[in-house]
Amino acid sequence: MDGRIFLMVMVAAVAPIGWRGAEAWRQKTDEAAVRAVVEKYFEGMMTGSPETLAEAFDPEAFLIGRGRGAPVRISFEEWAPGMDEPFEDPERYVNRIAWVDVTGDAAMARTVLEWPEVRYVDYLSLLKIDGKWRIVNKIWNQETPAAILARIDVVPIDAVALERYAGTYRVGERVLEVWVEGDRLGLAQAGGSPSFLYHVGEETFAPAFDPDGRLEFKEAEDRVTGFELRYGDREVVTERVE
Repeated sequence: MDGRIFLMVMVAAVAPIGWRGAEAWRQKTDEAAVRAVVEKYFEGMMTGSPETLAEAFDPEAFLIGRGRGAPVRISFEEWAPGMDEPFEDPERYVNRIAWVDVTGDAAMARTVLEWPEVRYVDYLSLLKIDGKWRIVNKIWNQETPAAILARIDVVPIDAVALERYAGTYRVGERVLEVWVEGDRLGLAQAGGSPSFLYHVGEETFAPAFDPDGRLEFKEAEDRVTGFELRYGDREVVTERVE
């Protein structure tokens, strides 16, 4: 066989192997870079650093989660400034990456945040922008951990009976929404992330964010007029407006 022909055959045979190797290396490198960005997200939350969060998120990113009726949709620019205080006892907060999937310049990461009062599952959409991976969208779900529910002596109540508590409440300039979600109540500041209330008897509920706290609805003339929420050393007294 002519030497030149032999060389061309060998190059043709080896080229696909080299290309596949380069692609595998690029995939592995991108996955590591995506994981590093997600870890920056964790670090920024735990240390209370909007600057660190800005290293993980695109400035035009949005965070979307469940609310009352319509989803809660918050821009990164609105959310990040509120994350400016470090978490106390950070060892109690477990943040982990469940999986990462990368295709070209797009990626998805699923994270699980096991926190003392709440369990979050995030789905993070990432894009490689100007050579750098950034989170461009976050969708989250939250639930009450089983360990918290075990501390609450729940008294069964059906959704129909819960309807009387649903409405809009006000404390100062803050507006709070209460709604029925199955056999529990949802509670959130207008436009904010919800927590849940579990019935413990009569007009009294235990909030998931502090199972030792108590929220008691007040009524007059068979109508709920407001509630008092006590947890830790705090007391919140509201009036119903709707």
